[in-house]
Amino acid sequence: MSALSELRLLAESAPSRHLPWLPLQMEFLDDPATIKLIRAGNQYFGKTAALCEEMRRRLEGCHPDPAMHYPRRMLCISPSAPQSVSIQRKLWEVLDKSLLDPRTQFDPVIGFRGRHPAVRMQDGSVLLFKSGRAGAISFAGETVDDVFIDEPTTLRVYLEATRRVAIRGGYVIMGMTPINASEPLTWCKDLVHEGIISEHHATLTPDQMVPVGHDEPRRTAQGHVIDAEYIERERRSMPGHEAAIILDGEWETPIEGRVFVAFDSRPGGQHVVEQLPEGISFESIFIGIDHGERDHKQCAVLVGVVGGGEYPQVWVLDEYSGQGLTTPEDDAEGILAMLGRWGWGWDDLTQATGDKPHDVRRITASVARKSNADLAVAISRRLNRPGGACRIRQAKTGRGSGRGSVDRGVRWLHTLMLRPDCFRVHVQAQATIEALTRWDYSDDAHKDRIDALRYALWSISMRSPRIMARSPTLRYR
Repeated sequence: MSALSELRLLAESAPSRHLPWLPLQMEFLDDPATIKLIRAGNQYFGKTAALCEEMRRRLEGCHPDPAMHYPRRMLCISPSAPQSVSIQRKLWEVLDKSLLDPRTQFDPVIGFRGRHPAVRMQDGSVLLFKSGRAGAISFAGETVDDVFIDEPTTLRVYLEATRRVAIRGGYVIMGMTPINASEPLTWCKDLVHEGIISEHHATLTPDQMVPVGHDEPRRTAQGHVIDAEYIERERRSMPGHEAAIILDGEWETPIEGRVFVAFDSRPGGQHVVEQLPEGISFESIFIGIDHGERDHKQCAVLVGVVGGGEYPQVWVLDEYSGQGLTTPEDDAEGILAMLGRWGWGWDDLTQATGDKPHDVRRITASVARKSNADLAVAISRRLNRPGGACRIRQAKTGRGSGRGSVDRGVRWLHTLMLRPDCFRVHVQAQATIEALTRWDYSDDAHKDRIDALRYALWSISMRSPRIMARSPTLRYR
């Protein structure tokens, strides 16, 4: 057999020995700490690959720590069964198959075969796979040398993992992107700051994408070089408040910095228009209302929609701002005047959607209370109709109204801005333009505008497109 053939067989049997490791991966792998964590953004840093390398070294008996004893008994905890199969597949790709116990069989769909998925080595080392979704109970009673935790877990699972390795003086090794957490990771962050967990973290920068011993950055599967230009495009492709956590693996979504980084606020630019195209027809007309009890807090946004599907054309046409403290009658007059500027009346609306009443959790009611019901009555009276005839739907109910609805709505708006010809704002909606330009996720006046816009588009962004067929096509007059 030629030397080249022998090298090829070696590479196929133990491919991880020939992988070009990134600086963060190498730093993590070289750390001898008994409890350590690699924290980074999704995809680019190879957190799971680093975890699999730690597993491989222990399974194959080639860990560089001379004090490491063999054989070893290990656990790998994943947040779900599909995630467990994913890490099993990656581990299988790097294992030296010649060292496996014949009982170890792998299926690319279901992972390692057996009632309890496991990797068994000829020397007796064993790695068991468990789902963290079952909590600490799923591996209570185990005594092991190592516990690997892939992606964020709960404090209960972490504490149980430390107990499982305590008798043998073993290791707890973790990898995560915090955005995947099902609960706040304050406990993990505190343990890192206290030095109990040895952490390795890096942000997505060009130098971090250059493998150790190489001169050029890593490439994507499609062949794109992950350089400064590529990273900048990635950052611009998502809301600013999420780039830090998705790309850089930060602990939490920051509130500093502009949220809608893709919004072009220049008059005549990509998103702001002074005139609508001649003859444009809106298939749906929506109003979103954010209630406020303080000065200038009450606001509404008028939106026209063209087309259907998940991402139609959205035109933010107009806005109403309460001047100081207002009554429901003041707000009704302002909203009807906003419709009138476009030649429309209340009956032309596909739907009006407003916020929940502001005092629903208070012990005593507010004298400045605002609600959809009060506003609907005021509009009905203004139009000489029975009270409540002009219905206003309440947001934050039904599908998509649970935890995370703000983030889902914001991401949907940002995606709309990135799609060609899908998002426009008329220049007269100046307060909305300013909010889209300056909002930094703070609970301020800009958020009121964004909330009103989200409520206007609630039935679309929260995946309820059936409402689109409720009104005829309208032209603005």
